[in-house]
Amino acid sequence: MPDGYYSIVKIDVFVPAIMEGVIGGDKDFLSKRDNKEFMAIGRLRKAVTLSRAQAQFTIIAAELQKQYPASWSEDGRPHPLSVVPATAVPFELRGMITGFAGLLMAAVIVVLLVACANLGGFLLARLLPRRREIAVRVALGASRRRLVQQLVTENSLLAVLGGTAGFLIALWVKKLLAAFAPNIGVPLVIDLGLDYRVFAFSALVTLLTAFALGLAPAMQATRLDVLTGLKTGEQGQTTDSGRSRFRSALIVSQVALSLILLMCAGIFFGSFGKLKSVSLGFDPNNLALLSVDLGTNSHSPERGQAFINQCVARLRSVSASESVAVAAQVAIGLRRISEQILPDAQAQRPTWIGSNMVGPDYFQVMRIPLLRGRPFTEQDTDHGLAVTIVNDTLANLFWLHEDPIGRRIRQPGGKTFEVVGVVKGGKYNSLDENSLPYAYFPLDPGSARGLTFQVRTRISAQRMLGILRDEVGAVDPAIPVFGVETMNEHLADSMLPVRMGLILLGAFGGLALALASIGLYGLLSYTTRQRTREIGIRTALGASPLQVLKVVMGRGVRLTVLGVAIGSVIGFGISVLIGSQLYGIGPVDIAALSGVVLLQIGVALVACYVPARRSTRVDPMVALRFE
Repeated sequence: MPDGYYSIVKIDVFVPAIMEGVIGGDKDFLSKRDNKEFMAIGRLRKAVTLSRAQAQFTIIAAELQKQYPASWSEDGRPHPLSVVPATAVPFELRGMITGFAGLLMAAVIVVLLVACANLGGFLLARLLPRRREIAVRVALGASRRRLVQQLVTENSLLAVLGGTAGFLIALWVKKLLAAFAPNIGVPLVIDLGLDYRVFAFSALVTLLTAFALGLAPAMQATRLDVLTGLKTGEQGQTTDSGRSRFRSALIVSQVALSLILLMCAGIFFGSFGKLKSVSLGFDPNNLALLSVDLGTNSHSPERGQAFINQCVARLRSVSASESVAVAAQVAIGLRRISEQILPDAQAQRPTWIGSNMVGPDYFQVMRIPLLRGRPFTEQDTDHGLAVTIVNDTLANLFWLHEDPIGRRIRQPGGKTFEVVGVVKGGKYNSLDENSLPYAYFPLDPGSARGLTFQVRTRISAQRMLGILRDEVGAVDPAIPVFGVETMNEHLADSMLPVRMGLILLGAFGGLALALASIGLYGLLSYTTRQRTREIGIRTALGASPLQVLKVVMGRGVRLTVLGVAIGSVIGFGISVLIGSQLYGIGPVDIAALSGVVLLQIGVALVACYVPARRSTRVDPMVALRFE
């Protein structure tokens, strides 16, 4: 394949599908009627629409059900054959990806609005000293429309330069997104190409922003009485209540919007903290993981068991190794095993449960409490005895107020297993899941292709990874060892969506807060300069520095409080909506919301204090002569 050919996963080697029988050990893989792991890829003719193709495949699915009812039926209906465009997001990921992308786009829009409000206030302050010039132009016959066009053109240059710089920075920043790729055992590719569509969208947004950014200040600056504009200078324009309200509205909007972003980031921070402290049902500390794939070497069950035994023996021989176990899957991972079971001798509908195949000492290594019965032994795994250990959720589901030891569960049309132990439940697929019914079965190397060795170490597991990898690799160099990481690293990947939300919203919120603070600082600096003469008079009449400080800071504090009030109301509603989708967040997370409100107020007060403090140091004689 040509260089650069990949989709979400970067693949180095392609093999024919028929090789699955050799690699995976299942020679009937391609001929099984119930094998639904393949996805057909094709191009539609120009005249064929997706809906027409879907209708034809629906008919084909119905015909397959008639011919093969055992393998092509789901609850009495044909197994669905779905036709989707290759560019579509997979259905199982659509909700998460579209929701996160929508949240990210909303955050970008909010930051853009804050930046526009900030720059709008700056441009308005820049144009006000030119009001005498504008009045002269009007007196000489210039129309307001022509003046607005000129001022918008001047102001738009800033937006165009900013948009160009932003696009160039994006070319560099997109490489940093690769750091967000989770370590899930496959090389994920995060490549957000900046093609002509992105460039066109960015150019359109820049032009619209430039127009809106330049229009409002220009309209405000040209709304003047000619005689007043010719008579008065910069000092005389500070009393214009309309323009003062406009500048105040810009500051209030910046404070409110930045607070909304910070409140959303606070919700993610609260959920992230709850996820880190959630009870897992096992101890992840000092636990190393090493995965192997027995199917890559066509291992027979006997050779597979011998390989496992040798690996376990070598791992146990490491001095810093405390205990070793092996399992078909790792807790809190992408790979999930589920099956249907029934309590023995009952005719009710089967129940879907989670399951795992584990070796002896698994519960000891994971430190999962054994509530009743016994753990698995070497005899269970070596002789393939039909025994199982269930968690307390499954035991309470089937045998509430009864002793589950000695009871049996069976697979529909399959084997029957005797319950020999009950363990405490925990987290199996995700950190935010509710308690699931779960069953453990003795490890069968003949049916478990992928295995993970789990090693409890006496020292930091991170320091032992290289040594443990070498021990497993020495048993059979032909079998690759992958997924070498600590359990804590593995768990960190499962919190990737929440962590990304926290990082991105926190970054956007911090940027918006900085912009709002700069805007507030600029407004007070500008108004303080305009009120220099007034401050000098107050000081000359005996006003103390503290009184002057209160007068100057008063406006900034009032605007901050108003912005915080508006932002809190809107942010509260948005936080409730976001919090309902995150783990551990109730209808109202008072701690997180209170923290960001206090942060917003604190930063705003600092922004107000600096120019106010400077005003108290003005010499009254200099201030009285100020023009």
